[in-house]
This record gives sequence, C-alpha cells and structure tokens, in this order.
Amino acid sequence: MKDYQDYQDIVVQKSNGVGEVIINRPEVKNAMSRNTALEMMSAFKELDEDSEVRVIVLSHTGEYFCAGGDLQGYKDKPHIIYREYTHTVGDLWKMVTTLSKPLVASISGHVLGGGVGMIAACDMVIVSEDVNIRCAEINIGMWPMVVMPVLFRSVGRKKGLEMMMLGENVPAEEAKEIGLVNFVCKKDELRDATNQITEKLITKSPLALKLGRQVYHNIEDMEYNKAIEYTAEMITLLCCSHDGQEGVKAFFEKRQPAYVGY
Repeated sequence: MKDYQDYQDIVVQKSNGVGEVIINRPEVKNAMSRNTALEMMSAFKELDEDSEVRVIVLSHTGEYFCAGGDLQGYKDKPHIIYREYTHTVGDLWKMVTTLSKPLVASISGHVLGGGVGMIAACDMVIVSEDVNIRCAEINIGMWPMVVMPVLFRSVGRKKGLEMMMLGENVPAEEAKEIGLVNFVCKKDELRDATNQITEKLITKSPLALKLGRQVYHNIEDMEYNKAIEYTAEMITLLCCSHDGQEGVKAFFEKRQPAYVGY
C-alpha cells in the first residue's frame, strides 16, 4: 500500500481494520483541487483492495472539512483546464459508488460547496454539533452543478434546490433531519462516535456489505419490475454464499458468525 508521504493533499492511515483518508490542506480550508480528487480516488482504491481494511473513514485536518472547489487554482485558466477539473470531481463521485467497503465521513469542520457533494456520496456521515453545511456557490454567481446528482439522492430535489438557491447554512441537527447526516455528537466525542460505528461495521459480513452497497447504488435509476427481479437474484446469491450460510448457522447455534467475505 502506498505510504501517505507519497501524497500531497491527503494523509492515509490504517489501523485495526480501518483505513482512513484525511484531507490535509488546512491552509486553503481543505478546498478540493484536481490533484486532491485524484489522490482521494487513488487512496480509496488502494484501501478498497487492501484485505486488512474492512471500513474506510474520510476525515480532515483544520476547521473546515472542505470549503468546496479550489477555484484559485483555475482562475483565468483555459476552458479545457477547468473542464478537466470538474470532470475529475465528477469521477470521484462515480468512483465512490464502486467501492466494496463502507465509506464513513467523520467531520468536525464546516462543509461548503463540493464538500457537500462529498459527504452526500458517503454511506454514513458523523458530524460534531457545531458543524455548518452550505451550498454557497449562488452567493458568488455560481451553481453547484456537479453536486446536484449526488445531493438530490440524499435529501431529495426540493430540499436540495432550496439549499442551492438560498446558499444558507444548514446546522448539523437540521442536516440530520433532512437525511444528509446520520449522527450528530459533541466535538470532543467525534472520534469515539466514529469508532463505535466502524467497530460495528467490522463485525458484519464483508460480502453482505459489498453486495448490499452495490445493489443500493444500482437500483436508484432502475425500472421497478427490473429492480424487483434484480434484488431477488442478489439475495439468492447472498443466501447461497459462505457468509450467508454462516450467518444463519451462527444464529441458530447462538454464536458469533465467522465471516470470510465470500
């Protein structure tokens, strides 16, 4: 696995079955450049392929989780340069859906613009109670275009449109109410809260998590009858797997299952 020192914009750590990707550009409020997005994709891929990793955590340094796109790096640049950047961010959203392991965001800093898209793309999001979330692009004559597809899947079209039109702060508790955030905790309890979630996920069947996550993303735009047929096939596949059989046996034998991931 690549050492975190090989990265410029992120830090990668691994411990006790958890791989952590830390956005580390506090001097620019962790704004996302094209390089940041490329490094995140590389790190996610490596952790996803690492047999010792069961859960991936996304976190950050500094007072901001992510202040959105790093527009300073693209100011007065040719159209093609900015196009490469926006498409790379879009590639990051798409790549996240292909991961086979749970992706959990652990956040104690404010979330703006593209950062909102990033947390919307995660499977679970844990934030400290003082975090504010905002699609701020409208306030500078812009619009969070690339964020729209992923945000609408989390909070719905009307609420997402409201966030984008008004550009106002959404406090942590409200973000939980609208479905963008799963858990809210005190700032000094964030690490413990994150560990509680990852420790629970590590006990689950890797295969069930992989297939369940895959189906979750695949049925989003699937026609209803096809979705029913597809999910019936997938549960059959899971039931006939080692982990599926082991889980049922362990239930009846009143013991902890020994999952292997296939």
